Amino acid sequence: SVWLTTLIWTFWRVQSAICRKASAWLALLLASLVLFVTLYSIPNVYQSLYWRSGVFTYVVPLIGLGAYIGFLTHAITRWHTGPRAIVFLVLSFSIAFFAGGFTETYVVLQTGILFLALWFSLLVLPPHHKRRAMLLLLAGFTGSILALAVVALAPGIHIRQASLATTAPALWPLLKNSALYTHWFLRDQFQHLWPRILLAAVVPALAIWQIADHTSPMPYFERRALIWLLVLLPAAAYLLLFFCYIPAFYALLYLPPDRVLVIQQFVFTGFLVSWSGLTGWTLKRHIHLNIGETRKAVLNAGLTAMITLLALIPVTAARELLPQRRLANAFAAMWDTQHQAI
Repeated sequence: SVWLTTLIWTFWRVQSAICRKASAWLALLLASLVLFVTLYSIPNVYQSLYWRSGVFTYVVPLIGLGAYIGFLTHAITRWHTGPRAIVFLVLSFSIAFFAGGFTETYVVLQTGILFLALWFSLLVLPPHHKRRAMLLLLAGFTGSILALAVVALAPGIHIRQASLATTAPALWPLLKNSALYTHWFLRDQFQHLWPRILLAAVVPALAIWQIADHTSPMPYFERRALIWLLVLLPAAAYLLLFFCYIPAFYALLYLPPDRVLVIQQFVFTGFLVSWSGLTGWTLKRHIHLNIGETRKAVLNAGLTAMITLLALIPVTAARELLPQRRLANAFAAMWDTQHQAI
């Protein structure tokens, strides 16, 4: 419930940054979709979600990531000079620093997100928002870099490598294998999980076409920035997935454990839902006004029917997963007992 609530607030804040009339129902739909596809697609939901150590190590920082994105959006669009601006900068640094300490995979992901966001802000945002965005992101990036240094220098990684009789790989094998693992992840998504990918890629666009107000102006994002965001999101998603695999190969010289993949799955699903939503909203602004009322009614009816049919996927998944809850709790209790013994 905390994860879902955080995502709802994040999507609502992002909507408010793109258009003045944000829909709480749309934020609920998008947040629920991201959470459902993420949890239904990970290979070991027991260890990622039910195991106490797995939750604190991999899920809690993802909750923090959603809150951090919402905070940055709020701070950029509600910027004030003076003491409040200093508070925003300190919060940006502090959130990034403390969240980065949970796990090496997350801190690399967070640093990559902030780095890409800095470049996007520098190249695309309008001048009156560029300075505030750059300051906030630079504060967060500094905190994330410090957290990355702390994690990298921690003795745990070197102890793990010593226990596995491995040494740190050279740069080229590290990059090559991380790219290979990213390719395998995406291959599995499209080959074996395509119904869920279809759900995440289609429903947001259809829902925004139905719910969003296309006449609402864009107060904080110019049209050029929105188009660039649509173009760059797929490349950014690939780079961030690539970054997520670097720590695992550095420490283990192999794929990360299944419980870690909740991070990669959340990144992929979040970007897919966001890209679909932005696409649907952009197309609605340019197409919806150019069709007649009769065709508009037929189109809306068809879109409603498609959304209803696609909703059968999570209903079917819930019927499949709910009976496994007791088994998941039993496994989680056993792992917690073993973890305390260790």
